[in-house]
Amino acid sequence: MAVYQAIVSSVRLELLPKAMIDVYITVIEADGIEGVISSASIAVSAALADAGIEILGLVISCSAVGFLYVDATLYFMMFSR
Repeated sequence: MAVYQAIVSSVRLELLPKAMIDVYITVIEADGIEGVISSASIAVSAALADAGIEILGLVISCSAVGFLYVDATLYFMMFSR
């Protein structure tokens, strides 16, 4: 549903009033749903452009992950008093 919401606003549906556009996405390996949605949005946008379907512009997307490293010994020294 998130990929649909990202793509539908860029497709010129008024030029294809009776057409049905089916796009199938196959995910081979996923490490999280955010990355899958991001990659799928870009892939679907490129596939529609390659198929010759008029779109307003290519959809771009990104996802990011952040890690916080906490030193366990420092944590132990601060709260062990």
